[in-house]
Amino acid sequence: MSEHQSLVEFYGAAPKFLVRRIISRQDRLDVARTDEAMVFKKDVSPFLITDPKIEPNYLLAVLNSRLLSWLYINTSSIATKDDFRQTTLAELRALPIPSASHADQAALTALVDRILAAKCAGDEETSLRWKPKSTPTFTASTASAKPRLR
Repeated sequence: MSEHQSLVEFYGAAPKFLVRRIISRQDRLDVARTDEAMVFKKDVSPFLITDPKIEPNYLLAVLNSRLLSWLYINTSSIATKDDFRQTTLAELRALPIPSASHADQAALTALVDRILAAKCAGDEETSLRWKPKSTPTFTASTASAKPRLR
């Protein structure tokens, strides 16, 4: 690994997102989050947050949303090619991550925490809906002028 020092940060103990390379049969991206040090196989792509203003569980919710899955599948050149549709690092990095206020991020993070706690407790009914107190600014101009994942 000495010749690949730039990759070390992806495997250390820090918040990272693991994106499954194969798109699910439900046309959804599969994204998980971990803070642990680990090594991955080629079927998983690790990503780090590049914008310190983004809460990790907010980003987890956005990356697992139907909207981002729809955007990815409908803009990707490789996602619709065959039965084993795949993600690419470049196309994942180009996804527009919406800007949200700290309050909206906190509200969505609290919902993610509840969903994760329910899953850990074995409760399969986790289809909670987020109802923001204000309208988040999910416009094209604030979506992602710069990459927020690396």
